[in-house]
Amino acid sequence: RHCTRRWRAKRRSAMGADVLARLPDAALGAVLALLDWDSLERALAASHAVREAVHGGALVRLAAFPDTAWNPGRAARLLAAAPRLRILQIATCATLPEMELARCIRALPLLRHLELHHLELSAGLVLDSLAAARPPLQSLALTGTILASSRALSRLLATLNVAESLVLGGFSELSSVHLGLIATDCLSLEHLTLRQCQQLDLVDFDVLRKSRVRNLVISLCLGPISLACSMPARSLRHLGLHHVDIPTAALLRALSFLQHLCTLELTSFCLEDFVLSNHSCIAALFLHNCSVTLGFALHRLPALRECELACCSGLQSVAVTDCPALVALDLSMQRKLTTLQLSDLPAMKSLNLWGCDKLYQDASSNLIIQGCPLLQVKWQTRPFTHLIF
Repeated sequence: RHCTRRWRAKRRSAMGADVLARLPDAALGAVLALLDWDSLERALAASHAVREAVHGGALVRLAAFPDTAWNPGRAARLLAAAPRLRILQIATCATLPEMELARCIRALPLLRHLELHHLELSAGLVLDSLAAARPPLQSLALTGTILASSRALSRLLATLNVAESLVLGGFSELSSVHLGLIATDCLSLEHLTLRQCQQLDLVDFDVLRKSRVRNLVISLCLGPISLACSMPARSLRHLGLHHVDIPTAALLRALSFLQHLCTLELTSFCLEDFVLSNHSCIAALFLHNCSVTLGFALHRLPALRECELACCSGLQSVAVTDCPALVALDLSMQRKLTTLQLSDLPAMKSLNLWGCDKLYQDASSNLIIQGCPLLQVKWQTRPFTHLIF
């Protein structure tokens, strides 16, 4: 009876592997990428067809999460079965030896995307493997990674071989000096994300202009950050600032030099009398959960197509004038908004005023719309009694 049960279990495993083997390579790779490492090893052991497909490149993504058990040589066996692996994600694997991880990285010649989260890399073996990566990685994410010292971080950035995207998170020692190393040594980098870097106190756009960084995102840096910009930065196209402390005047001054910036995203930002005008390239502006005191105004922005101000506490006055390309304006959940002025917006079609209670309940509110022939007001629950066209 015991042998019969074992035979039935093996038969079910083989039948499942045969079903996987009949899938196209893209579908097979997507299914295998969702399996934990135990199930993946069983699938590879049960079917020769699955092994052949994986060895031929069907599996391009592999992830190891905290519950993955690392036996000696286990990672090497799995990665040897998938030599064409392109994406590797490893998170919070305390039992993973750094030497074995470094060996695995060197054994994957086609690896292009690597994510390492909450690992201890104090020996420097993985850093040497990253520096020797040929061809270079397209993207690298290091969050919560423990290095030996600040000098190890400097060595990492000075020898880093990443072609497109770099994410650094949880490095308390990262400062403006390391940001300068990124700008001067990672010349092909286009996307840079910095998270929870508590010692980052200065972002120098004059240094970043030496690089090809097009997208810059800074988030969860709790200390005050200064912005330095005295020359036009032509490469930067997207700027995201989330949960950071930057004075409004410094931000506006930096924007005056970022004349090729197309998208600006601000989250949980404190703004005082935000007035943005005469910017030739900015096409999208997003503000979420920001604290806005005094007013918010946009003037003479010829490329602006979309503006979203959602759940911004304290916002009482909004003025948008002379933005000929603006199509949609979202002012939802601005419960203290009492003054709205829109003029010379010939392309504007959508205005979202859902949740702007004071704008139609307060007798002293002021809503003026002029030069908006295509406009449709959405989500108002009551007719406006003080609407001036």
